[in-house]
Amino acid sequence: MKNKEETKDNINFDELSFKMIGLIGEAKFKAHNALMLAKKDDFKESLKILEESKRTLGDAGKEHLQVISSEAKGNSQPFKVIFMHAEDQYMTTQMYIDIVEELINILKDKKI
Repeated sequence: MKNKEETKDNINFDELSFKMIGLIGEAKFKAHNALMLAKKDDFKESLKILEESKRTLGDAGKEHLQVISSEAKGNSQPFKVIFMHAEDQYMTTQMYIDIVEELINILKDKKI
């Protein structure tokens, strides 16, 4: 018998959501560190850390894609507040990373 939290594709929404939230938090933390490094004129390390942030957020996106793919196959998905929270964090962190990247570029251009 399936766990109540699993769907037809055996997606455990609580587990997937918490995994996403953890990855997203790590991505946001890395993006913030990248900005702090840029403020100290360490642009090489800053851009390296920013790329790590993007990869980490990409890993969260892969988790999210499992749900989207399952629903595209016709498997209805339960509404879970924790998953909605994970999606919200995913979107806002993507925007934060984009803004941090622009700020780093502005700081870098001012130093030239």
